[in-house]
Amino acid sequence: MIFLLSRHRCPECFFVSMVVACRLRFVNLVTQLWARYRNSMVDLKSEEFRALWEPRDNPATGVWRVRRRLAAAMRLVIERLTTSDAPEEELAVVAARLEDYADRLADHPQRDRYDGFAEAAVADPAAAKKSMGGAHFDFSPLIGQSNPLAPPIVITSDEQGVRGEATFGSAYEGPPGCVHGGCIAAAFDEVLGYTQTFTGQPGMTGTLETLYRSPTPLH
Repeated sequence: MIFLLSRHRCPECFFVSMVVACRLRFVNLVTQLWARYRNSMVDLKSEEFRALWEPRDNPATGVWRVRRRLAAAMRLVIERLTTSDAPEEELAVVAARLEDYADRLADHPQRDRYDGFAEAAVADPAAAKKSMGGAHFDFSPLIGQSNPLAPPIVITSDEQGVRGEATFGSAYEGPPGCVHGGCIAAAFDEVLGYTQTFTGQPGMTGTLETLYRSPTPLH
């Protein structure tokens, strides 16, 4: 975040300057990502690009297979933690082990999150092509099989249209027994992002309006 120093002494003027700086930083970031996207050599309508979104037909190998396995295990831990009535002693043992695992991962080099930008609508297909499953897609918080925060949503498409399927567990609960409305909106955002990208005219969400007709049950 960049802060611009204002000549004005009033707090309101400083706040306006700060907001302008943040917006400029955001615009610059989007411009850079868009330039990388437009310079890509991957055909957005190709089967190769579609496979990055639809990993069902793009099985992982090597380190990516293990990443997905680890993410699935972490996803299961999160699910069971939100529903478990285990005693304090057992929870303490599990917490200690997870903290140890986190320390072990911290001992290894950390990749640049900018290069691994998760939002698929502005991801760089050329970079994704070089990695199994596409790093940008595999770490997405919604469809990423290597991201334990993702349900994950499984996207498929055919001549009839685009379909997104996911099972939202207890970790995504909002109203009792139902999926949090924000998760539903995010799922629509991801599927609509794929739909737009596959037309060959990718972009970022400007406005998303969701009308909830009834609660969505968990599982």
